[in-house]
Amino acid sequence: MLRSVGLDKKGLCHLLYTEGFLLVIKPLLIGISILILVSTILIWLQDITVIEFLKVFPFWGVVVYIILTFAIIRGIYMVASRKIRRDIIVEVLKDETV
Repeated sequence: MLRSVGLDKKGLCHLLYTEGFLLVIKPLLIGISILILVSTILIWLQDITVIEFLKVFPFWGVVVYIILTFAIIRGIYMVASRKIRRDIIVEVLKDETV
């Protein structure tokens, strides 16, 4: 079925993973940019040094947030990929919830 519309299983997985990666990267880049801007403003307002700020900054919280975001989006796309591979491709493409 997938070959009839020009996709094989590998191409479909590659397409979905690329879309998922782009879906994760945009919000992370915007969010981290805003975090850096707000942190810079707060450092300037409180009159502390960057070193003092970095000592108390929750780096692991940000890292866990990034990893969880990637994991959740990847899981969603894996489920969608399985559903697309099992069902009739024309009906799946009509379904807006996938």
